[in-house]
Amino acid sequence: MAYTIHQGNVPLIDPNGQSHAFASSEDIVYIVADPAKVADECSFWFTDIACNSVAQTPQYSNQIENLESHIKWELFDETPRMGKIKQIEYDGACKYFNDSDRSTACLNRKKI
Repeated sequence: MAYTIHQGNVPLIDPNGQSHAFASSEDIVYIVADPAKVADECSFWFTDIACNSVAQTPQYSNQIENLESHIKWELFDETPRMGKIKQIEYDGACKYFNDSDRSTACLNRKKI
């Protein structure tokens, strides 16, 4: 999703359904939360790759105990980064999630 926003493919649509512009990286909001607290309060799902991936079908999970192993966290630490949160000393997440050897390998990996 971050890459398609970067490419200018995501329209900003108001509550009345009218498109005004296209989203940019500056429109992304980061919310910091304790996953266990989220799991206690509402239903949730997470995937191993982007939900809109055509390279491979995303694998979904809602088992909080699988969060650490299900998501490819190393891809979040690639550069360039955005979304730095100085209050919690977070250096940010990868801005694009695309066009790197590791990202491509992740998307094209075969399920065993």
